[in-house]
Amino acid sequence: MPCILLVTSEYPPYAESGLGTHVSILAAGLRGRGCTLRVAAHSSAGASSFEDDGLKVKWVSIPSAELRRDRQIQREGIHRLNVEIVHAAMSLVEGSREPPEIIHCHDWYVFPAALYLKNKLNLPLVSTLHLLLPPYLASIGETVPDLLAELEGLMCRSSDCLIAVSEAVRRDAQAVYQVPSEQLRVVHNGCDLEALGSPGPPDLERLREPIAPDRDAVVLYAGSLSPQKGVAGLLRSAITVIKKRPETTYWIAGRDMGDDYGALVADMVAHQPILSNRVRLLGRQSRESLFDLYRRADLAIVPSVYEAFGYAALEPMAAGVPVVVTDAGGLPEVVRHGETGLVVPLLSRPSGAYSVDVDALAQAQLKMLSNRGLAHRLASNAHKRVLSDFTVARMLSDTVQVFAGLIASRQNVYA
Repeated sequence: MPCILLVTSEYPPYAESGLGTHVSILAAGLRGRGCTLRVAAHSSAGASSFEDDGLKVKWVSIPSAELRRDRQIQREGIHRLNVEIVHAAMSLVEGSREPPEIIHCHDWYVFPAALYLKNKLNLPLVSTLHLLLPPYLASIGETVPDLLAELEGLMCRSSDCLIAVSEAVRRDAQAVYQVPSEQLRVVHNGCDLEALGSPGPPDLERLREPIAPDRDAVVLYAGSLSPQKGVAGLLRSAITVIKKRPETTYWIAGRDMGDDYGALVADMVAHQPILSNRVRLLGRQSRESLFDLYRRADLAIVPSVYEAFGYAALEPMAAGVPVVVTDAGGLPEVVRHGETGLVVPLLSRPSGAYSVDVDALAQAQLKMLSNRGLAHRLASNAHKRVLSDFTVARMLSDTVQVFAGLIASRQNVYA
C-alpha cells in the first residue's frame, strides 16, 4: 500500500467540523489497510508532533486572529500558514525511508502548500471537495470574498483529481469552476459504525429527566449553530409541533460558532415561553456523548439550507433513529424520501438564498411522531442503507482506487 502525504486544515484530536471527522475516519481506515501516512496539519492548540507505527504527524499553529479578523480571511495569515505547512511536510518527507507516492489535500486553506509540495516532490495531487463556497454562501445570501474564490478556484484547476463528497458537490464543481468530468470522482463519506456502538457516559439518563420524561418524544438536532444549518427554522417549526403534541421536547446539540447566529438561537428559545419550556440547548458534545443522544432520541432533524453531504443525517440513520431532512445539497443522496426518511423542500428567496419551509418541516415531524409504524419502517430501511452504501470500508475502497489510478498513471508517464 502507498505512503500518503496528507495536507489538511484539521486532524484529530484537533478536529472541529465535518471535514475533521472525515479526515479522522479516513486516516484510521487507511492505516488499517496498511498505508503509511505523513500528515501536515493546522491546529489551534499550538505546534506539536506525534509518531506511531506507520504514522507521523506535525501540527503547525497560526493564531486565529492572523487567519481571520472581523470575520474576514487574512491573506498574510493564509500565506504564513501555508509556509509553515510546507516546512512541516518537508521535515516529514526528507530522509524518510518510505517517501510518499501521492498527496491528498483537504481544504482550500492549505491548498497552496499542497500545490507547492506537488511540484517540489513531483507527486500526483488529489484534493477532496468537502463543500464549495459559492453555493454554500449563496444559500445564506452572501457572496464569496475574492481571496476565498481565488484559493478554491486554484484547488479545482490545479489538482490532478478532485474527490467530491456527493453528486451535488460534483455538479457544483462543474457548474462553478468548469471542472472536466474526467477529473472528478464522487466518493461518499463513510459512517464509523464502530464508534456508534461504543458505550457512553453513565449519567446520560439524567440528561433526559429534567426536560424529557419517559412519556415525552425527543427530537434531536446535532450540528453547529450557524446560518446554513437552519436551526432558526427548526425552532419555528417546533412551535407548531409542540402546540399539537405538547409532550414533545427538543434537544439542540451543537457548537456556537461565535457569531450572531448562536445568539439568535438562544434568544429565540429564551423569549418564546413555548420553546423555553421544551427546548434544551446542550452545547457542544463529544462524539461519544452525541452517539448516546442519538440512541435516546425519537427523531433526528437536519434542517440545513446548505449541506454538501450530511454526516448529520448519516449518523442517526446508522443509530436507527428516523430522520427528517431538507433537500439541501447532498442530503437527498443520503435520505430517500418515503423510503429511508422524509425530505422536505427548501424555499427559494428572490436574492437566491434559501430558507426552511417551516410548515412542511413541522408537518413531517408530526407525521413521524404520530405514526410509529412509519417511523420504525423508515429507520430500519435507513439503517440497512448505511450498512450497504455508506460504510467506511466502501469509502476506503473508492478512495484507494483513486490513489492507485493516479499513481499508476504517473508511473506509466515516467516508465
